[in-house]
Amino acid sequence: SKYNFQLNPPKCKLFHQKIDYLSHIISEEGFQPNNDRIQSIMNLREPSTLVEANKFLGGLSWYRKFVPRFASIAAPIHKVTNLTKQNRKNFKWEQPQHEAFLQLKQFLVTTPLFLDYPNDNYPVILTTDASKIGIGGTLQQNINGEIKNLYYHSQVTSSTQKRYDPIELEALAIWMCFQRMRPYLLKRSVIIYTDHCPLCNMMNSTVKNRRVDRISILLQEYDIEKIIHIKGQHNCLADYLSRHPIPREEEIFDEDYEQDKNSTTITPSQKNVTPSSAVDEEEDDQGKDSASQDIQKYRFDMEQLKGEQEKDPVIQQKIIEVKKNPVKCSYELKDGLLYKLLMMRVNCNTKKKIICLPSSMINNLLQVYHSDPLSGHFGVQRTYLKIKNIFWWPDMKQSITRYIQSCLPCQQYNITRTKKPGRLQPIPPPEGPFQLIGMDYCGPLKQTPSGNQYVLCITDYFTRWIVAVAVPDCSAQTTAEAFFKEYICKYGVPAVVLSDQGTHFHNQLMEAMSKLVGYDHTYSTTYHPQSNGMIERFNATFIPQIAKLQDRENNNWDEFLAPVVFAYNTGCHSTTQYSPFQLLFGREPRLPTEAPLSTFTFR
Repeated sequence: SKYNFQLNPPKCKLFHQKIDYLSHIISEEGFQPNNDRIQSIMNLREPSTLVEANKFLGGLSWYRKFVPRFASIAAPIHKVTNLTKQNRKNFKWEQPQHEAFLQLKQFLVTTPLFLDYPNDNYPVILTTDASKIGIGGTLQQNINGEIKNLYYHSQVTSSTQKRYDPIELEALAIWMCFQRMRPYLLKRSVIIYTDHCPLCNMMNSTVKNRRVDRISILLQEYDIEKIIHIKGQHNCLADYLSRHPIPREEEIFDEDYEQDKNSTTITPSQKNVTPSSAVDEEEDDQGKDSASQDIQKYRFDMEQLKGEQEKDPVIQQKIIEVKKNPVKCSYELKDGLLYKLLMMRVNCNTKKKIICLPSSMINNLLQVYHSDPLSGHFGVQRTYLKIKNIFWWPDMKQSITRYIQSCLPCQQYNITRTKKPGRLQPIPPPEGPFQLIGMDYCGPLKQTPSGNQYVLCITDYFTRWIVAVAVPDCSAQTTAEAFFKEYICKYGVPAVVLSDQGTHFHNQLMEAMSKLVGYDHTYSTTYHPQSNGMIERFNATFIPQIAKLQDRENNNWDEFLAPVVFAYNTGCHSTTQYSPFQLLFGREPRLPTEAPLSTFTFR
């Protein structure tokens, strides 16, 4: 009753020994695929186009967790389907693909597809292996001498991962299996078998390898009982999976640990996009979605408020209380809408009327204030401070926290940053806006259709106001033009400009402009970006926020630059406790979801 959890009897099945759930047949012994799903695949005709071949593989890949050698059988088909858009015309379905197609169908009806449930009274055994081709792992339990199979996993390595040292590849195999099998491994005792002896002590001592040490830190949340060395000749199954892998769905290791030093690529996980196996060729010819279309993705209709309040039993009860005793109640009824009366600040008698939001509209509002491009997927505090002066509902901050914690793009791209202990040495704050500004480049990013590859970011140290300009290159001329047109002509000449000593900032053109316009150009310490930490911090925020919003296929990150900057400038800053917008303009910003202003006419 606390969480209003209810059951619908017509939709419930009770006292069944076997159920069909999400295409699985679940019984007390274990679970296996639904035969109806297998039969639908058996009825598929042989593919004749790349789209049909991808759809066939997409349907079959669902079974990979049930079988240890799926990838090797499907390898001939993968060979002709792993084509770029430019090479799709080279698709050929020949005898090897025909034989693999028939073998896969035969495999589905002759091989027992069955996995056991984990037993909490016994440790789980993870056996991993890695090669230049791919990584593989098996999850099992030894229960009274009987081996129970819980999960199989294999996937190919990326071009970057192929260059890893053997110890890094073997550690990567362990990490990827933990990521894939997380529901099985979390809060269970785990025994790891690996054929790479140096990894046996990775949880107890430093290996002196950056990638391996970071993986060992991330594995601390798991209960790893021990890591045991197993000879390669006895590690047959995991070794086979690593050399006959499933094509990878996502490069978890590279996204989280190893960004290219020369190029920063904003690439959302494929969890957010439609797989190639489900995309028709006709969709490739459709026009690219613009940022303006995506901005309209989430809408909040203020006109529905009154009707939804009338349907909300909690709000209706408050309305009855207000009508009975309006003086003692902390609510007010105006024009049929219920408002919450809140103190403007501590020790102040001034109260502000805040709209009481019906529970049916909470999720829609949070979509607009968090997931919308103009909101930028920022954190709990920024989202809460934007909403609290406009809407109110019980347990408001907890609702926002739960929503953001369940936001998939935020969980994928938000990075945990820990600071080293030490004394802060902040730059003395300026006396007013635009006296001291910081300048830095973010990039190179993946080139957009508009030709942009860099972002020139400029921060005002007083208000924290951000200006970001997408540019095609970071040359001295481009820097000078962007700084003059997009900043000086709009906000005036700053007193001091702080930047690093890159050639795009430290050159004769910029020095001449500083003398001509009239500002001092100060440079941070070489190889010490913390000297200009404020702008560096925004750069670290900018990349994941853009990645959550951009269209991966079209790579249109520059179209979402302005909405993300707007979301940042209108959000409350943790240091000043005000938004940069409010400090600069002296008023709170009017956001897209706020109620329209009263109608007025000129006389």
